[in-house]
Amino acid sequence: MNELEDAFYSALGYYGKNFFVDAKYARYSSLKAIAKLKGGVLTARVSDGFQAAPREALFGLALHLLGKMFNCKPEKGLVAPYREFVASRGAAELNHALTRRSGRKKRNRIVGKCYDLSQVVENVLNYYGEVFRGVRLPEFTWSTRKGRRVLGWHDDAWNRVTVNEGLDSKRVPPHVIEYVVFHEMLHAKHEVKHGKRRTVHTRQFREDEKKFFLKKEAEDWLQRKW
Repeated sequence: MNELEDAFYSALGYYGKNFFVDAKYARYSSLKAIAKLKGGVLTARVSDGFQAAPREALFGLALHLLGKMFNCKPEKGLVAPYREFVASRGAAELNHALTRRSGRKKRNRIVGKCYDLSQVVENVLNYYGEVFRGVRLPEFTWSTRKGRRVLGWHDDAWNRVTVNEGLDSKRVPPHVIEYVVFHEMLHAKHEVKHGKRRTVHTRQFREDEKKFFLKKEAEDWLQRKW
């Protein structure tokens, strides 16, 4: 029995379950892990990046996955080593390496139906050039599909910002799309704080975010219209 299978068998014992375990490392492009139960067999596929994790973190990962499967909450202290591992700076660097290893970098689609992201970025820099002085600016692209929850996201591995295609609409005011782009550009400026918890929006990030002139108006529109 390998260390990964041992972690899942131990997690099953914690939940009072007894199934055959088929747990293997897989070549994923991120620190991804999945588990499913079918025909009395628990199948788990875990990113090979977790080979760098200590046994306690693997056990915490197994508890986390099976807890969702069985709708049970494990003790926080037992899951903590897993959460601390994935929140660490080393895990972030490892995740970036896995992404780059995959070679999956999609082509940018900058020009939308209503908004050209290069023009939006230029507008932001005209007003807030001092905020981003010395920052290696990210590449920008529209997403390939519309969504409701996420307005945009910054991919550290490629230093690339993807903006929700749903914002490429005449009904979206220019200051709203500029606010979203401004916010995502701040992610390229401010490093994520790693520790027991991974903090994306640090105090310095929030201070810079307040410098957007129409922040309140943009957030009010998103709250009412999005």
